[in-house]
Amino acid sequence: MKDSYEVKVRIEKAQEKQFARVPIEVPPDVEKLIISYTYKGDQGNTINTGKEKNVIDVAILAPDGSEVGASGSTKKVIVLSPSYSTPGYDRVSVAEGSWQVVLGAYLVMAQGVEVTVRAEYIFKSYRWLKGDTHLHTVNSDGSLTVEQVGTRIKKKGLDFMIITDHNNFFHNKRLPVIPDLTIIPGVEFTHYSGHVNLIGLESPYTGSYVLNSFEEFIERLKEPREKGAIISINHPFCSLCPWLWPKEGFEYDFVEVWNGPMRKDNLTTIAWWQEQLASGRKLIALGGSDFHWEIGPISYLAMPTACVYAKANSKDDILTAMKRGNISLKRSAKAPMLQLECGGAIMGDSVKFAPGTKVTIKTDKLKKGYSIVVYDATGKIFQHKAKKTAPYSVELEVERKGFIRAEIRYTAGIIESFIYKLVISFLIKSQAKEPVPEMIAALTNPIYFD
Repeated sequence: MKDSYEVKVRIEKAQEKQFARVPIEVPPDVEKLIISYTYKGDQGNTINTGKEKNVIDVAILAPDGSEVGASGSTKKVIVLSPSYSTPGYDRVSVAEGSWQVVLGAYLVMAQGVEVTVRAEYIFKSYRWLKGDTHLHTVNSDGSLTVEQVGTRIKKKGLDFMIITDHNNFFHNKRLPVIPDLTIIPGVEFTHYSGHVNLIGLESPYTGSYVLNSFEEFIERLKEPREKGAIISINHPFCSLCPWLWPKEGFEYDFVEVWNGPMRKDNLTTIAWWQEQLASGRKLIALGGSDFHWEIGPISYLAMPTACVYAKANSKDDILTAMKRGNISLKRSAKAPMLQLECGGAIMGDSVKFAPGTKVTIKTDKLKKGYSIVVYDATGKIFQHKAKKTAPYSVELEVERKGFIRAEIRYTAGIIESFIYKLVISFLIKSQAKEPVPEMIAALTNPIYFD
């Protein structure tokens, strides 16, 4: 399939002050559409100089005839996508069909002008996208604006971020646009008895967050679930903000097993999650920094980083991948990722169990002294400690129905232990005096074997 299209259009002097429509056929599965146009003459300068000139304006219409945007003659390259479009143009999904580039012949020289219109198609392709799924801003109790958080997130090399301010989602209707960064709306429904992230909707529920019983809480979650929101219990074993309500009796498919820098509370949550998986529950593990503010020079943004296997860097594609459980967590944006594969299946997928089925666990870099640990419903089934820093891969036979998941574990060194103690003393003083626990550097969601 061609990744570009070019057409030349002749505009005569007699067509001055008229519009010409140039059809552009857009194929399926386009993530980003880039439209450009060129012509000879004084391009874009509409000032009357007393000399003849060519000034061609531009606008773009979607296949249904609706106007996507217009930018006069000042912009010669226009980008359209669901997460970012050139200023003056709406953020849109690039639908298959006949788009139209509207050329406005504002000024045309006597001999006419030839305009070259070019469309470039950036096709959707599955890849690992990096994001932070739990972020706070000045719209609740954070210290930075959404745009400031986004700028920092982008500098860290992330592809997306999810805004989850406490009990406040009015700002979701005016989220900023940052090139090559997808900003997904959410809210952290916050009660004294527990915190829940509702992800993917500008306005997940009507009415108020104010309620006083578990029964009211269950009723409140029905609307966002019906609307398709991701519902995740946050930091259920947090020493500061634990989950006090029952963990049964309502519907949720996600649990935040990794909240902020790795610590004792996260290890407790991961152990509980393992028990849920062993009981037969397919519960998707999430991780997010829960960023509120920077601690002096220390920023815990993207700690951890969620790696999501999505077809495109758009809100809908990212949320679809998350709902499949195609997620691997790692301690930071630049840290190595851990992966599971079984044939064409990856983390979050289900495979029909058969004798001889094998799963591959791999990482691009396993540091010396770090261990890959593999679990199924019976507990730990494999462990390998690296004698040197190098890529690592192992193939294991799946011995029973259930699941396989993996972690990278290690013992923190002197410098990291010092930083850990410093951060923990600020966040959870009671744990600062305890020994530094065994750390997790990466964690996968399971592949399920039914």
